[in-house]
Amino acid sequence: YQAELWATLARVIAPIQSSIDKSNTNQSNTWQQTIDTAWQKVLFNQFHDILPGTSIPEVFTEANQEWQTAISLGESVLKQALNTISKLIKLPKTTYYPAAQPLVVFNSLNWQRSQIIALEGINYRIYTVYDLDNNLVKIQHNEGGRLTFLAENIPSVGYKVYWLVIESISPITNPLISQLFTLENNYLKVAIASGTGDIESIYDKQNNQEILSAPGNQLQAFTDKGQYWDAWNIDPDYEAKQLAPAQFKSLEWLENSATRQIIRVVRVIGKSEFIQDYILETASPILRISTTVDWQETHVLVKAAFPLTIESESATSEIACGAIARATQPTTPAEQAKWETAAHKWVDLTDESQNYGVSILSDCKYVYDIQPSQIRISLLRAPVWPDPHSDRGKHQFTYAIYPHQGTWQQAQTVRHAYELNIPVQVVEIDEDKSDRTLDAQILEPVGSLLDLSADNLVLMAVKTSPPNPFLQGKESNINKEYKSDLVLRCYECHGEEASLQLTGDLDFKLVSEVNGLEEKTSVEVNSTIKPWQVKSYKLDFKYKNPAK
Repeated sequence: YQAELWATLARVIAPIQSSIDKSNTNQSNTWQQTIDTAWQKVLFNQFHDILPGTSIPEVFTEANQEWQTAISLGESVLKQALNTISKLIKLPKTTYYPAAQPLVVFNSLNWQRSQIIALEGINYRIYTVYDLDNNLVKIQHNEGGRLTFLAENIPSVGYKVYWLVIESISPITNPLISQLFTLENNYLKVAIASGTGDIESIYDKQNNQEILSAPGNQLQAFTDKGQYWDAWNIDPDYEAKQLAPAQFKSLEWLENSATRQIIRVVRVIGKSEFIQDYILETASPILRISTTVDWQETHVLVKAAFPLTIESESATSEIACGAIARATQPTTPAEQAKWETAAHKWVDLTDESQNYGVSILSDCKYVYDIQPSQIRISLLRAPVWPDPHSDRGKHQFTYAIYPHQGTWQQAQTVRHAYELNIPVQVVEIDEDKSDRTLDAQILEPVGSLLDLSADNLVLMAVKTSPPNPFLQGKESNINKEYKSDLVLRCYECHGEEASLQLTGDLDFKLVSEVNGLEEKTSVEVNSTIKPWQVKSYKLDFKYKNPAK
């Protein structure tokens, strides 16, 4: 998604430069071929036994190689596209220019967002960070040369420039580490049990609400065998086969700074070590749990349990381009058969009587069992057929807890889940700034290239539709309309009608509606999007000259 989005936008912007050369067209051609190749590998691996991991060993080996290739191709195009756009951004003369290092933070999502940025490997040099108004940004230096700071209000499908400034060189000092294992910011106060590593308490300070009724993030292991379809089915009687609790190994502070706090707990189940970092960022209402596991079990199911102080008759789970509500107290045979349910990036349990809920967000775990006052997320299994070594080895994943007032729609759970899955991208502009010709710098230091202007719309793609107009020698300049064959796809995510209104520094226009094959369906454009609807449009645009 990110590679295709920024490569398309880079192709759109680059021909607007007053000096156009053939390298832009050649690069666009290469990007498109690379993206096509990556998509083919992704789509091939949607085969029904590859996708859930129910294959023989040879299939796993080949599929994982193809996934790695797709990831590498996407990362390569993304890096090149962001570097291309970065070169077109004006670097204003600041107090620290030209010695300051410009840093561009890119947001790939269609809403404004903030995020903690971590810069690694700066050789223990002490940097400070300034924004475009020459204001000092809150930062933290850590051992190993890592610098963290809060990048605030990065525009929708946009970017913002910051300045890295060397102001002194001195040894790194550790921040003050508390003796208590408690994470706290303006939103949450989270207490970690020193003898188990479980979460003793998550207190919502904004709403004066304790969300846990018993220890949370408790790792629970169960024997999971006996069913014929070993890799396909979870044992329906696993609840009666709970294993011994996870063995507590250690608990320590990793970071307690002005930007974020991190506590690490290490626990063991059987032969497998679970390393989990509880992460609370300074301006976030979400507790993240970053997990690394060396998984070496056989016929074991592991869940993380969150018993809650709220109660609801139904839970909502994200599905493709929508959400579905399911009963938490099943009565029919069909409901009772669903002791495990699927979700994509989030599930939510909201107590209507309290007007309060809890969402669990995930970057790659998709199975839950949900009761009226508890959410458990399934983390790992260990079947032996058809692959006798299925899933053994190193795993890395993150899930998060988001307590909120109101419904999941009002709390913008969808947006928070996307932000967990698609972090901002950071580009350090390293080239000699004297080589940056003024006529090529057509972008302002902060900008939004595209905004859908609706809280309940999610951008799925901005892409070219074959035949690719960028390969046909079309050129333009900043004062003329640039005709193109672009496609925008989005969906409505709250179950409520939405109105699509495009804004941004690129003056996009909806030309026509198209279907999933990107064929024109109507000349008239209807910008109203129905609940859960996916809609695609052909786009045209002209660039707004900032100088005018």
